[in-house]
Amino acid sequence: MTLRGLELKQMLTVKTGKGDDFVQLSNVINSGETSIVTGKGTDLIQLVNSTLGVVSEVNTGQRDDEVHIRGVLFGDSTFLDGGDGFDIIRREEIFDALITNFEEDFGDLFV
Repeated sequence: MTLRGLELKQMLTVKTGKGDDFVQLSNVINSGETSIVTGKGTDLIQLVNSTLGVVSEVNTGQRDDEVHIRGVLFGDSTFLDGGDGFDIIRREEIFDALITNFEEDFGDLFV
């Protein structure tokens, strides 16, 4: 699922369920809450050149997943959870974020 070039002022919720999933937010501006929850499966989440306000949550669920974050401005509260499995996060600096359950964290590095 790709969301590109959107401007929102409400809660954005993406839930993918079972299976291997791809979620990309590119050039998205959301002044409301943002929640991305992928279920059981090997998932890839890409957040690129976006502004996500207020509360942002990413939870990759079970299995081995990757989260890529580049050029994203987060709002007040940011929670990134890799869930169960061997999870990788590739990111630029994220201030005041709770980042948990990632076995490899490539902070300040995007590959």
